[in-house]
Amino acid sequence: MSTSLSGVDRRQGHAEQRLVTALFCDLVESVTLTVRLDPEELMLVFDLYLAACDDIVSTHGGRVMQYMGDGVLAYFGYMQANASDAANAVRAAIGIRDALGRLALPIGVSLRSRIGVATGAVVVNERAGHGDGRGNGIVGETPHRAARLQTVAKPDMVVVDDTTRRLAEGMFTYRALGIFPLTGFPVPVAAFEAV
Repeated sequence: MSTSLSGVDRRQGHAEQRLVTALFCDLVESVTLTVRLDPEELMLVFDLYLAACDDIVSTHGGRVMQYMGDGVLAYFGYMQANASDAANAVRAAIGIRDALGRLALPIGVSLRSRIGVATGAVVVNERAGHGDGRGNGIVGETPHRAARLQTVAKPDMVVVDDTTRRLAEGMFTYRALGIFPLTGFPVPVAAFEAV
């Protein structure tokens, strides 16, 4: 059997290339919370945060794929791609950012986020991630670009790449932030704040 992409169970629909929008959300100063709060309070705060992310992402047609500490990685267009995936991801990102201020958190605790959103071609392997420890089923640079874009964001900022901006053109106002070198990427990436 061939080891090329076309020979890897693609005929059976297990792996295919498609356009996916990735959203990566990270909490600002979460380490400070781990020092300030006792473990039970911290677990409550993280549970509320993760539940809000999951609800908002699913409401906008996305799917949370990984929780990494206080980081959340979600995909739009993972199961089935459509033309509004990029716009839905930006809507979800803004929704998460805004929802954090409304959570019923312990007194003195507030949450702020940095969110990156990127769109690009990936290979989706439907068999990966089903208890076999092989990851989340996405291969490609898009989720990594979203994670790197969130490092460009200031607190409470949603930063998108140029592809996402173009696909969701006219639905949001954007502010050009400049071109940034992102760790691991050979070419600097244009970043825009979604307002």
